Order: sequence, then C-alpha cells, then structure tokens
Amino acid sequence: MEDKLYPPVRFVVVSDLHYYSKKLGIEGKEFQIYKDNDPKYLEKSEEVIHQLFEEIQKEEADFILIAGDLTKDGEKICHLELLEKLKKLKDSGEKIFLINGNHDILNKDALSYSFSGVEKVETVNGKEFEEFYRDFGFQDAFEKDRESLSYVVEPVKGLWVLALDSCLWKKQNPNKKPITGGEISSQTLFWVEKILKKASDEKKAVIVFTHHGLFEHYKGNKKYYPEFILSNPEKLIQLFHSYQVSFVFTGHFHAQNIAVHKNEKGHEIFDIETGSPLSFPCPYR
Repeated sequence: MEDKLYPPVRFVVVSDLHYYSKKLGIEGKEFQIYKDNDPKYLEKSEEVIHQLFEEIQKEEADFILIAGDLTKDGEKICHLELLEKLKKLKDSGEKIFLINGNHDILNKDALSYSFSGVEKVETVNGKEFEEFYRDFGFQDAFEKDRESLSYVVEPVKGLWVLALDSCLWKKQNPNKKPITGGEISSQTLFWVEKILKKASDEKKAVIVFTHHGLFEHYKGNKKYYPEFILSNPEKLIQLFHSYQVSFVFTGHFHAQNIAVHKNEKGHEIFDIETGSPLSFPCPYR
C-alpha cells in the first residue's frame, strides 16, 4: 500500500491456522462429529500449513501477520508443533507477528480422539502463550498492554503494527463451554488511545490486526452471528477515525471479505477479513 500517511510496504496476512496434531487422533465418532459441526481439513492441517508456509516464502513481503486461532483448540502439543514450523519460517528470514484467537487459550475442547471416545489434553494459559510465541511479536514489542496480550511493533520505519488481543481468555474456564465472542476492556482501550496519540505525535502510520471483526461484514451479521464481531466496538471505531487508522486486519469468520466504516468527515476504516487456510479455498492475503 502506498499513501501519503503510509510508507511503501508489502506484507502477508494469515488467520485461523487451526493447527492440529495427528498424535491427538483422527478417528472415531467424536472426531467426525467435531468436523461435521466445524468443517476444516484438520487431519491435513500439517500438510496444508507446510504448503502455505512454502507459498509465503515465495512472496516478497516485509513481514507476516497471523490474526489468531493458531491451533484447533489450544492443545499444548499443537502449539509446540506449530511453533517449530514458525521457527523454521522465521529462520528463513521472515518477520512474523501474531496474536491469539478465541481457540488458543484455556480451551475445554483441547481433546484427543479415538474409537473409544475423547480424553482431555493439556492446554495453555495466557502467560504460557506469550512465552511460547515470544519470538513472534512479544519480544520485539516496544509497548505492551498490561491487561491483555496486545502489543506494538515497528517492522518498517514509519509504520507501527498494533496487535490487538480481542479475546476473553481471562474469563475462560477450561471446564466450561469455550467463549467465542470478543471485546476490548476499558483498560486496553485506554492503552490503545495512548498508543495512537503517541503515533500521531511521532508521525507514525498505524495498521491493526486482531482476531474478531470490528463491524458487520453483511446485513444481519451482528443479529445472527454476534460472537464474530466485537461486542463493544464503538469506542475503538471512534479512536480509529480520530487518529486516521484506515486498515484493520481480522479473521475468525473464515471468510475473505472487506467491509468499510465511514464517518461524517469522510474518513474510512477497512475491516479486511482473511479466511482460514484449513477451509476451501485455503486462502491468505
């Protein structure tokens, strides 16, 4: 993108990898029920993601953004296996920045599958998530939010990338139904405003990536699928308009779509949603 506010930059956006280790089982009635309710190429995730990373390496990109849902359901073994693949991609010279999704932390559905049924497996908490992926944004951050996993990096001179944690993992109970929806706490909103003001003062352009959608992508989105949009986006939208943030990269809904929000002054915010590589046609941007 080239704009008077943005430095020339080219980057890759990926979301909803949903990596799944075959060691957790790909057989049995329960595994099929899971797939029927949430169709994804789970049993082929290793192969799909391997091919995805090979394709990404062919792109001439300044950096890569991954907008959450790294694993099927936050299984520790899935995080560790994906981490090894991400390290190889990073070692090839790629800059990679990621944020968590609603599936990734303290998830009740972290299970193994067999013909005899399901068994719980170890998941991860927020601290472990940040520690596992410290080399993929957290360690390079010059600002971090104390109340969430949000952070800011400057991968290209003049461009700040705000990784915004939109998930409710702090309210998640690993023994209860996982929380699909998202919101931004008042403390994190205060932190975001501080970051945007600082960026404005220092004449830095800002792009954002987060897991949940910022606003509707189609009529009825909020009515029928409210959990795929932030429950409290109004203040965030206002801040993005006020500080001229035009591009927000999201995932979660497994669709390729771009929606726009325009204020009374004519400023536009583009919510650029990226689908899951584990669902046809295996997209990235």
